[in-house]
Amino acid sequence: MKSLFFVICILVLLHAAGHAESSRRHRDDRRQASSYKLFVFGDTFVDNGNTDKQALTWWSRNWYKPYGVSDANHDNSPTGRFSDGKVQSDFLAMILGHDESPAPENVRRDDDDDSFGMNFASGFSKAKAINTTTSEFSAQIGRFRRLLKHGIISRDLNQSVALVAFSGYDYTYIPHKDTDRHGYTNFIDDVTESIANGVSDIKELGVTKVLVNMLQPMGCSPRFTRTANNYTECIKSEITDIHNKKIKEKLGSEDSVLLLDLYTTFNQIIHPKSGTGFVHRHLPCCESNEAGGYCGQVDSWNGEELFQVCDKPDKYFYWDEYHPTQAGWRAVMDKLEDSIKEFLDIDS
Repeated sequence: MKSLFFVICILVLLHAAGHAESSRRHRDDRRQASSYKLFVFGDTFVDNGNTDKQALTWWSRNWYKPYGVSDANHDNSPTGRFSDGKVQSDFLAMILGHDESPAPENVRRDDDDDSFGMNFASGFSKAKAINTTTSEFSAQIGRFRRLLKHGIISRDLNQSVALVAFSGYDYTYIPHKDTDRHGYTNFIDDVTESIANGVSDIKELGVTKVLVNMLQPMGCSPRFTRTANNYTECIKSEITDIHNKKIKEKLGSEDSVLLLDLYTTFNQIIHPKSGTGFVHRHLPCCESNEAGGYCGQVDSWNGEELFQVCDKPDKYFYWDEYHPTQAGWRAVMDKLEDSIKEFLDIDS
């Protein structure tokens, strides 16, 4: 009887040891977040300083106060980001175990390596070429390709992820011939095809995983709600609906691509089920005095500020007429974090 009891004990211990070893192997198989290299492509939603610093205009305001006012890591000063602080690419980098987005490609030194990645996103970039042979998205990928070729970026991209973020500047000025419904549907198809082709090019260069933004609800942007209803409610955007439908059709079935549903996520924050969340969900923290003006604008004659800034940006979802605050982006990426980690197979 004692010998039987002894055998049973041994079997239990062996089973427990085997289970522990299996669990350890499973943990080891999951990738550490910090092992991923991150490459960023897109526009103002993810740009961290690739636009040139020029005299203050609507295009260059991201280099002037009050932009960066909440960015304690950079002395609460402008860094070229279109926000009061961090933007989407920074919060993705934090999910990957870093403090902020990889450095902007525009400021790297000739002999720099890519550290844990590189940010190629720039300003008001578009995915589709208009009146040119090469789109701004293609140009960003071209710079990535050249840096790979010359060894500035390591060709070892086995653990790499790209973020592709276009927030709708392609649709700012739709060519006149495409302004009827049939025409702009075709135009949207061209834009989404350009994004899909760019994603394919990025993967062919060796990047193993790609995150692609779906369009946020553009009709909720203060840019549109200011004149439509004085910041009280979102307006319908058929362009957004068609764009997201086509992006799903072109990329939704690819195992190496994760679509980030900004449309649903923004809506969940702007229209919460409970009364919690941001106090101001439509009104921007930084508002120009006139509808045609911009955050940061000053009178060219006397230097008078032609905008108003809120006291507590963290109470506002939108920073300016189009971009979320740092707190807004944190809320968005908090909602997307679990799906990103699952897609990248990294520890929670």
